Amino acid sequence: MKKQSKIKADLAWVLFLALALWFPQRQALSADSLRIDLDYAVFKYLPDIDKSYLEIYYSLEQKELEYLQQPKGFGAVISLELTLKDQKGGTVKEKSWQIGNLVEDTAKVLSSDAQLIDVLGDTLPAGTYSLELKTLDLNSNKAGIKKAQLFIPDFKTDSLQLSDIQLALDLKEDTTEVKFNKSGMKVFPNPRREYIAKQGLLYLYAEVYNLRFDSEGNKKGYSLSFSVLDSNSSNPKDYGSMIHTKPGNTSVVVSALNVGSLLPGNYFLQVSAKDLASGEGTKKTKPFQVLASPMLEAAGEPGTEEEAKNLRKMLTYIASKDELRMYDQLNLTGKRQFITEFWKRKDPDPSTPENEFKIEYYKRWEEAQRRYSTTEEGRDAWKKDGWKTDMGKVYIIYGEPDNIERYPVSMSAKAWEKWYYDHIQGGVYFIFVDEQGYGVYRLAHSTAKGEVYDPSWEDKLNSNQSSQY
Repeated sequence: MKKQSKIKADLAWVLFLALALWFPQRQALSADSLRIDLDYAVFKYLPDIDKSYLEIYYSLEQKELEYLQQPKGFGAVISLELTLKDQKGGTVKEKSWQIGNLVEDTAKVLSSDAQLIDVLGDTLPAGTYSLELKTLDLNSNKAGIKKAQLFIPDFKTDSLQLSDIQLALDLKEDTTEVKFNKSGMKVFPNPRREYIAKQGLLYLYAEVYNLRFDSEGNKKGYSLSFSVLDSNSSNPKDYGSMIHTKPGNTSVVVSALNVGSLLPGNYFLQVSAKDLASGEGTKKTKPFQVLASPMLEAAGEPGTEEEAKNLRKMLTYIASKDELRMYDQLNLTGKRQFITEFWKRKDPDPSTPENEFKIEYYKRWEEAQRRYSTTEEGRDAWKKDGWKTDMGKVYIIYGEPDNIERYPVSMSAKAWEKWYYDHIQGGVYFIFVDEQGYGVYRLAHSTAKGEVYDPSWEDKLNSNQSSQY
């Protein structure tokens, strides 16, 4: 629900500019065009029920802009024109403006996919509109254009309703932030509606209207449920349902959903609300995309000897000694063919376009690198890539544990963890001990076949004992 103090007059656009570091996949564009990504969401406008509040989110890629030296760095200047037309082709809104971006180092800009993210806001009557956004880099004359259809719903009904869903890169409580503030929350938009597999969370913001809030109605709360549908409208992931207390007739919906387990592809986020007093229900959907991570995209055939070396590391835990020996003896062309054939043999279902085993393996690899890499300053012995650590190795081979028991360091014992895998070999566990007290856990004992086996491991937990596992 928009606060009245935030709403400007109908003809005044509210422009906010921010910089976000985000690393999604690039789309194919011509060399002389600027990429524009655009999304929008519509909310109820309390000061005037005949209109709704529209927010338009767009982003530009910094690396596509031309930067000229300025007294305090390097600057880019972009001219923008926005036109909104109704279904009859009549112009409803027009806006022209310029934005600038100043950076200290253009090399950093060119080596990343950093975005300029912007939000525009205004009020419109319910209906369908066409939008056209044009951009022009005033330093290079590169231009871009984005067109979209906007549907503005009517919120005048008394029945239970949900606003549109806004997808975000970040969402947190912030009463001081003005640029992206809604209901005391800083909601940093994601105009691309893209998320990287196994990285980050999908943040969302929405509002639910017309909850029954009276002497009887407010005794019962309302439920919210979240799910993800694929392009076939099936339900590959359900995030469950929770009951919330009604703060009034209107309530804010915020959540962070882990979409890391989804395979790369196109999906729909579905938010459902139900008033437990009236029995009314409503739902909204929002399309989004999960992209393969950069490491997974690079996990194909090696283009250089350096890439071939890196791919060999990744095969360490799933290739046999003979396979690795053969790989080492091949030239670059042979290694490319080896990698292709290796993954073909591992594909559990060749009838599908994806190699599910390969995707899952690289997801685990990336997660092991993120979780277990150690970089203790001044302790070179403890600097280690996550995949080389005992915990990283177990995670890559066996996946996420079904349960973890953690025991912190005490006066008499070292810190240790016990990982349970209930569905492997009839149920196994792994014991990891922080031997030196630096947060580097070594595998001390396991009931899994072929792993370290030491039934006397508990005798070595004494904090004064320095035995190596």
